[in-house]
Amino acid sequence: MLHNEDIFSDPDTFKPERFLSADGSLCSNVPYPIKVFGFGRQICPGRHFAHDIVWLIIAQGLAAFKIEHTINVNGKEIEPKGEFTPRLLIMPEPFKCQFTLWFPEVKTLIHSSAQ
Repeated sequence: MLHNEDIFSDPDTFKPERFLSADGSLCSNVPYPIKVFGFGRQICPGRHFAHDIVWLIIAQGLAAFKIEHTINVNGKEIEPKGEFTPRLLIMPEPFKCQFTLWFPEVKTLIHSSAQ
């Protein structure tokens, strides 16, 4: 259902930008992929919770860390290849990146939240 070429152009390619317009706002003509949670009596009762938790985890990670390309021994950035697993659950293949704290106090926040 989420691979319908009439709705999603090039559905087998990971393109999150398909949900954004030129100015960076959400595109209104591309439907939100709610179908992944099922339908009718079989719909996931935790779908709203799952959606909110994923958003919070991403927001917290981006608030604490800069995610940047890894630098090789020659001082050049290593560009991820953008390859994905050919499985039921499509995931990106492992790639190298660098996480840096936005500011030093984040380390204290992370340690205090882990306790």
